[in-house]
Amino acid sequence: MENIRASSFIQTPKSIIGRRAIINVENKNDHECFKWSITSVLFPEKVGHHRFNNTLRENSKKLDWTQV
Repeated sequence: MENIRASSFIQTPKSIIGRRAIINVENKNDHECFKWSITSVLFPEKVGHHRFNNTLRENSKKLDWTQV
């Protein structure tokens, strides 16, 4: 099996965009997409859950990322 690597934002394929099955955070300045997606699931926002913002950054500090 190939190792999974993080990267920056990649547009969600049209075939799954309407299924509402994933959270694809628009992080364009880093390679921490996994971190932002997990944080978004654990600390959901009612509006703009796919946008990177200061609330998302602050909530991510509540989690231990040392083993990731």
